[in-house]
Amino acid sequence: RATAPLCATTGRTAPSSAATIHSAVVGNIQYPKTVADAVANKLAATQELEQRDTQIEIARKDATKREIDAVTMKVQYLPPIVSPSVVSYKVDTYQ
Repeated sequence: RATAPLCATTGRTAPSSAATIHSAVVGNIQYPKTVADAVANKLAATQELEQRDTQIEIARKDATKREIDAVTMKVQYLPPIVSPSVVSYKVDTYQ
């Protein structure tokens, strides 16, 4: 069963000739403290997860860089297996 709309100022049923409101702007809604706290906690948890994801990504990139640096250092200090002078000596010797 449909009910007639109520007048906002008097609380009585609005007359049928009254204007119809299609949209309204509501500002500055005061939510209950429990709702506001729940929203704040959710936002804080989301931000903490994003921060942890960023820290994990930074750690992965740092680890990759350390691995590359370690391999580069090992390659620099390893003697070459076949140096140009050895190749030249072998060619000269067996000609």
